[in-house]
Amino acid sequence: METKDTLILWSSYAKKKILQFFIEQQKKITNYQKHQLSIIDIRRKTEEYFNKNLIDTCFSLKIEQKINSSSSITIPNFISDEDFSKLFQTERNFNAINTSDDLFCLFTSPISLDWKEYLIHKSNNSLVFRTGFFTEEYEIYESIIHGFNGLILYCFSQDVYEIQLLTEIAREYKFTLIFLIHDKNQLFTVLESDAPYFAISGINSCNFKNNIQNLIKLISFIPSSAKKIAWINKLEKKEKQILQQVGYEIFFEIN
Repeated sequence: METKDTLILWSSYAKKKILQFFIEQQKKITNYQKHQLSIIDIRRKTEEYFNKNLIDTCFSLKIEQKINSSSSITIPNFISDEDFSKLFQTERNFNAINTSDDLFCLFTSPISLDWKEYLIHKSNNSLVFRTGFFTEEYEIYESIIHGFNGLILYCFSQDVYEIQLLTEIAREYKFTLIFLIHDKNQLFTVLESDAPYFAISGINSCNFKNNIQNLIKLISFIPSSAKKIAWINKLEKKEKQILQQVGYEIFFEIN
């Protein structure tokens, strides 16, 4: 039987876009974590981790190496939590990860901690991105000390100064930050900063189904010097060919 709190939660969920709902839930989790470990303390831990582990992973170098041997790159996004897998219209696919894989994403569900076990065994040559519903500075530090090499960060109400601050923090720790963009306003905000990477979302904010038209619509506003990166659920071969034809070369794809 559902509790009163559960009914209130799902009532809130029903009134909002799915994406907004989950971003707000993640913010609540992060705020709770700040009470357990303050942002000052987690910065200090990040500095200690960085100095001890001599982080030196290079996303741009890995991308260039792969583009030289292929017309496009697919970076798989593995989801270990069964409920979130269904939400993104895929199956729980954590077991598909190979310890020799050198470039992929792990979706870090707060209710399933399998991803922590994998990070212990990942190859030293691997560049692993953290994915979820992240938007904040605190989550950059947390990702670094967990052992991630990069983070997908949603553009969600940040202004250009916040985007620039987050970019500089990531750069200080040689950490790859990719801003995830859903509309033209978010894209123009990121372009005002010197953020080196951003991805255009082809996933509908209301139902998490693919929205390829959003990718096609926004690519015309991307400068020619920028990498054309798509964030998408699993694609059919023909769909990927269409996106390659309009200019996308890197695909973060839920596997």
